[in-house]
Amino acid sequence: MSSRRGCEPSCAARKGSAESTLTVGEVALELRQRVVTCQDEPAALTAREYAVVELLMRKAGCLVTRSEIEEELYGFEDDIASNAIEVHIHNLRRKLGPHFIANVKGRGYRVDNGR
Repeated sequence: MSSRRGCEPSCAARKGSAESTLTVGEVALELRQRVVTCQDEPAALTAREYAVVELLMRKAGCLVTRSEIEEELYGFEDDIASNAIEVHIHNLRRKLGPHFIANVKGRGYRVDNGR
C-alpha cells in the first residue's frame, strides 16, 4: 500500500551522484547551482518553475498533487490564481518538452523516472 499521497516507498526522492544532480530522461537538475538543462542545453526557468521541476524530479515516478505543488510554491499565506499551477506546467512543457510532465487527470502530475 502507498505510504504517501500516491507515492510508493520505493519512489521517494531519487538523487544523482553526491546528491547534487537529479536526472530524468534528457532533463538534468544541478541542485547546488540551481541549473536545469534539457538535452545538455541550459533551460531558462523562473524561480517557481525551478521549484516545480525540482519537486517533480525528486519524486520521479510518483504522483504529485496540485496541492503539494501549491504548498511548495506558495505556502499557506499567499493567494494564488486558480490556474497558476497549470500555467507553470504549460511553460515547463514548452521549455523542457511536451512529454516531460504527464498529467494524471483529476489527480496531479508526474515525471517518468525511466523505469
